[in-house]
Amino acid sequence: MKIYLFLPFAFFLLLLSACKDDEMMIPEEPDLPCTDVANPDCPNYDPCHAATAADASFMILDSIEVSAAAFGNEFPYPGFSVEADTTWNFRDIYFKANQENATYEWLVGADPTIRTEKEFSLYFDEVALGDVTVRLITTVTDTTGCLAAHELIDTSYQTIHFLSEQTERLTETGIFANYRGSLDSAPNDFFDIDIVPYLLEEYNYMTGIFNLPRDCSVGMAVRTTYRYLLIVNSVNQIDCDSPLGYGFVDESGQNITIIFTTQVYDVPNEQWEPRSDEVVFTGTRL
Repeated sequence: MKIYLFLPFAFFLLLLSACKDDEMMIPEEPDLPCTDVANPDCPNYDPCHAATAADASFMILDSIEVSAAAFGNEFPYPGFSVEADTTWNFRDIYFKANQENATYEWLVGADPTIRTEKEFSLYFDEVALGDVTVRLITTVTDTTGCLAAHELIDTSYQTIHFLSEQTERLTETGIFANYRGSLDSAPNDFFDIDIVPYLLEEYNYMTGIFNLPRDCSVGMAVRTTYRYLLIVNSVNQIDCDSPLGYGFVDESGQNITIIFTTQVYDVPNEQWEPRSDEVVFTGTRL
């Protein structure tokens, strides 16, 4: 009986020994050297790695804002802000510093007010015409002692040019013009579109896009900046398949891209079909 109990125990000792031998045969992975420049325990630790010199670069943004709620939450393009060096007056312009965790001193045009926010907006009315210069001074604090004195402060300037919303809309680089182009679905089928402001008598003072979608005779409401637009046509305009989208011209003002969707109304069933995939119109100013 004692022999019978001993044999399994001896077998277990042999098995354990074999396992240990197998473990000894597996080489251990070598410890890799520490290479984290932010870790003081690493040989290549750099106490200056997080020291960032002052950067006074900033953006001037022209904004198109549209509430999705105004379109029954069906408007797929709720608005956007675009960098601008030229625009019309009678609008809000946004200013945004690029650097985080700094102090800011803004001067806009002849206004002596010093603004200290990282970003803010100003409304420009009919007085804003021609060039308005914007200055930003950015200052950073260096707790590491790694930055030179001249790296603690930076200054930059930008200029935005304002045109009269009432009299200078039809420029050679703005959004309003006649364009000839085609859809990405039929690149060789060219047709003309017109993008017009409300001041033109020949269009019965309507603002909108004519002949987009093709053969659509009804201009649709658009929201515009100098080189950008949002198509904010009513979501239930049956005649034009309820187009919604956005467009822009390049800096030359000669080439336009308009990205939009449509939605066909099923008259017999008195309901809208699902909205189409995005369609792209590209054209050149005539």
